[in-house]
Amino acid sequence: MEKKKLDSLIAGCMKNNRVSQKELYVAFYGFAMNICLRYANNRDDAAKIMNEGFLKVFNSIAGFKSEDSLRVFISAIMVTTSIKYYRSSLNMEIVNHCDDLVDTQFLSSNETVNINVPEQSRCPLIRMLRRLPLPYRMVFNLFAIDGFSHEEIALLLNVAPADSQSYLLKARKKLKEFLLDDATIKT
Repeated sequence: MEKKKLDSLIAGCMKNNRVSQKELYVAFYGFAMNICLRYANNRDDAAKIMNEGFLKVFNSIAGFKSEDSLRVFISAIMVTTSIKYYRSSLNMEIVNHCDDLVDTQFLSSNETVNINVPEQSRCPLIRMLRRLPLPYRMVFNLFAIDGFSHEEIALLLNVAPADSQSYLLKARKKLKEFLLDDATIKT
């Protein structure tokens, strides 16, 4: 979308213009839905999260600065909305998984995973992420895809940084198993 059109839509959204809001929603639907699908258990939950996120986008767009990226602005809102949506579920699953915690080798501070997630809801990576237990999925998304540190994740999810590191390692291990299983099935 060209900058002039985008600026016009943003200005319209700041004035609560429903046509501008609808156009912005349609323009960023796929982008926002893909973020929400990474965190949600299913497409219906992702749609609920996304719609709630867009309400937050429209309510807070007055604070958007035109020199910033609208994609980054929308992405941050979708991620925080996803976290809030699942925070209570996550805390329950974390309690249930506490017995599973084992000593792990922690990542060095410069080790990261860079994944470019294709903007397709049928992406094999998203399907694999949905198979992960919720705490593992949340930490993997926040760390590996959204770029949060373990300290930031700990604050967001109300867990210890060591738990965040443990969940990330377990998520990686599970994803590797899923990949190996898929490769075995295809051969």
